[in-house]
Amino acid sequence: MSPNSKSEKPVNPNEHLHIPKWVNEDYFLPILQKDVETFDKIVSFTPIAATAPGENYTSIMIRVIVVILLKDGSEQKVSYILKTMLEADSGADVINGMGLFPKERKMYEVLVPQFVKLYKEAGIEIELAPKCLHVDATAELITLVFEDLSRQHFKNIDRLKGFDLPHMRHVLRKLAELHAASVVARELNGPYDPLYSLSMYNEQSRALFEALGEMRQSMYLKAMRQWDLENVEKYIAQMWSPLEVFEEAMQVNKVDETEFNVLNHGDCWSNNIMFNYKDNGEIDRTLFVDLQIGKWGSPAQDLWYLITTSASLDIKVKEFDHFIQIYHERLAECLKLLNYSKTIPSLRDLHIMMLKYGFWGPLTAMGVMVATLMPTDKDANMKMMMAPGPEADAMRYRTFINPYYARAMKLLLPFFENKGLLKSAVTLTTFTFKSFTIYILFVKRKAFDCHRTTETKVTKSVERKVLDREYRRYSMASPTEKIVNPNEHLEIPKWINEEYFQQVLQKDEPEYKKILNFKPVAAIPPGENFTSIMLRIHFDLQMKDGSTKHKTYVFKTMLAEERGGKEIREGGIFDKELMMYQTYLPAFEELYSSAGEKIQLAPKCLQTDQRENGIHFVFEDLGVKKFKNVDRIQGLDLEHMKRSLHKLAEFHAAAAVYAEQKGPYPSQFEEGFIGRDKVKIHEEGFLVKARTYPKAMALWGLEDPEKYINSFPTVQQYLKMCEKNLETDPLAFNTLTHGDFWSSNLMCNYLANGQIDEVIMVDFQLCKWGSPAQDLLFFITLSAASDIKLKEFDNFVRIYWERLVECLKLLKYQKSLPKLRDLQTSLYQDTNTIYAFIAVSNHLPVIQFPSDKESNLHSLMRDDEEGDKFRMRTFTNPSFCRLMKEIYPFFYNRGIFNFIDFE
Repeated sequence: MSPNSKSEKPVNPNEHLHIPKWVNEDYFLPILQKDVETFDKIVSFTPIAATAPGENYTSIMIRVIVVILLKDGSEQKVSYILKTMLEADSGADVINGMGLFPKERKMYEVLVPQFVKLYKEAGIEIELAPKCLHVDATAELITLVFEDLSRQHFKNIDRLKGFDLPHMRHVLRKLAELHAASVVARELNGPYDPLYSLSMYNEQSRALFEALGEMRQSMYLKAMRQWDLENVEKYIAQMWSPLEVFEEAMQVNKVDETEFNVLNHGDCWSNNIMFNYKDNGEIDRTLFVDLQIGKWGSPAQDLWYLITTSASLDIKVKEFDHFIQIYHERLAECLKLLNYSKTIPSLRDLHIMMLKYGFWGPLTAMGVMVATLMPTDKDANMKMMMAPGPEADAMRYRTFINPYYARAMKLLLPFFENKGLLKSAVTLTTFTFKSFTIYILFVKRKAFDCHRTTETKVTKSVERKVLDREYRRYSMASPTEKIVNPNEHLEIPKWINEEYFQQVLQKDEPEYKKILNFKPVAAIPPGENFTSIMLRIHFDLQMKDGSTKHKTYVFKTMLAEERGGKEIREGGIFDKELMMYQTYLPAFEELYSSAGEKIQLAPKCLQTDQRENGIHFVFEDLGVKKFKNVDRIQGLDLEHMKRSLHKLAEFHAAAAVYAEQKGPYPSQFEEGFIGRDKVKIHEEGFLVKARTYPKAMALWGLEDPEKYINSFPTVQQYLKMCEKNLETDPLAFNTLTHGDFWSSNLMCNYLANGQIDEVIMVDFQLCKWGSPAQDLLFFITLSAASDIKLKEFDNFVRIYWERLVECLKLLKYQKSLPKLRDLQTSLYQDTNTIYAFIAVSNHLPVIQFPSDKESNLHSLMRDDEEGDKFRMRTFTNPSFCRLMKEIYPFFYNRGIFNFIDFE
């Protein structure tokens, strides 16, 4: 105990607090005699409020300041914190009915000492809470007296500002210590007292919570419209009724004993956590207080509660995944230290748990966060919060429109929505198929309107004529136009000649008489495609009427054997693409046509052919309609991502409905990038990259690069990842994935005002039956522009899901529609996450590498010094390094790059 000057006048932070008369010198005399060995007598006794209004709602908190005379004649100031139950007219009947004080008493008298002892026996000293010096319990009242942590310079952080990252790190680690000890203690001592299975949300409290909900509902929705929240009505439509809130809260409090569970703190927010500091300002010690609401269940409860209420606004969402990683790292350490006998949950498992119990996020935000972000107010107390009538309504409305709360909800509601945590939107999808079509037509109409010189209405027939005229203008280009070859190094097989295309021309251009000129050139620059030869075939045709016409086709054929063609041929990917163009893509488009919608998924395939030991395709040249790829290095902006994700959803929906109607796809579609009989190829491909990839990681500018380098997968872990990808969850939503969906495998054309007109998918060689999560992980990682890739990651998933549900409904899908939360969960499942790793280790390095004659499959896979040099160039390319500095930690923090899961 540090002495204080008795001349200091204590500041009372709440003059309105009524201090019970029994809190007096007589009550504290035995406490002082026990706590201060040389105590003689009390000189002065001053009880004041320990907290300001709005800082505590479930108890009376009193700081008792006592000046005492010691046996040597000197005086000393000491202080204690007394915590007791609310008085009858202050909401005590509700709070006391929740059993909070019996829980807290047992925590301090029995459980916390047990937990601390476990760590001591394991060889380390860990403190979790302040010392409880005195417990006084009668049938009517429980009172606890604690050491006053302020005497050791402990303090709370300003709850309105919240915790910065260093404070969050300390709290999350301390929470992990509490949770780990609670799990091991239960393993050793058996289940906890039934008190800790009791939730505040139970049948006995139903009427109370529903009544409270009804009192606040209209004011809350009214306040939402004052938050300056974009699309506020959409969010209002996704709000639960009071009855629904209670039912959801009951569900989220149910315990699944097959899962990893802990004894939750239950009220883990900034005012219940105290810190003291070293002389240099760094955090020294962290302790929990207020252990009244402990509850056995998922650790997701405490994590959602803490992050939602207490992380500062600038990191609450931005660092969310990082927070889970920090907690998990310490949890795993402590469980190992305490010799936990069961399987330690992986970081991946924990993220899935956060989604499963995700209602804790909105429940906390709509409930307790209202109070935690309310500035100090004398009316902020439990009695007023629960009272009916205009005065209480006005107080509640004031808390709902409080700027601190409004700013937090503006951030959190979109975050919750993108995670699929708001009220189920399967039946509330606001962007219906009809409205999507109207939106696209509106964009086109606006583009034409920009170029109208009169106010006459543009009818569908006029629009069609305009489009036809544009098409003719491009397709009848002058025979003398300059032909550009984007890859002069490409060797074009000699058998690709005029004679080969005679049959195509006769069918596609029946009015042509003869070929005047024939010129095949590369269709794409180096680095845009690694599994085939893509050519643009130029013809100058003489027509039967004497005119001339320039005509182009895109020709796709297999690589030469010595340039990677052998591996491609053995992989059977051209056989699969042949089936896609001959059978499935036309069938998918017909599904939409039968439903009354014209949706084109892929370019028209004019001819397929098998000769010269290979498979070959002739396609319409989308370049004629001004389709083009977006710069692969720059990536897709938000509008391109939105339209591309819509197209992917259209493909997936049709593929799922086709399978439902026609039965399973052939066995070839059970494999995609990964093949069962290609283990050796995968192993060799991984090993050649693994020689240089970890070395390059050290040059990316990562914070703590060794953490990531040391966790890079072993070849055994990589092969196990490959094996897991061949598994499919039959209970989940599955479809035919594209398997290689990135910016170079989709093309867009544009309206006169620059807006996107149409999006087309190409390259269907790696299609695989499985979770759409595989395409989503792959596509977002590879193709979104760097400034939105991670910032909008969950939003991209929601954009895709909305369109998927629209299309499934249109096509009359008979099974349950996938929920957004389930889709988000699938992104973490170990059967899908190899696509994120393949993206960053195999594709993204080359995608970000500027066009180079060496950018080909042969250079990427060659197993020699030259191959190592080329790979190191791609892995340390500045553009790639900038991306990986952000992407690798993102997937690491999400547990997706937690490769020890594959041991």
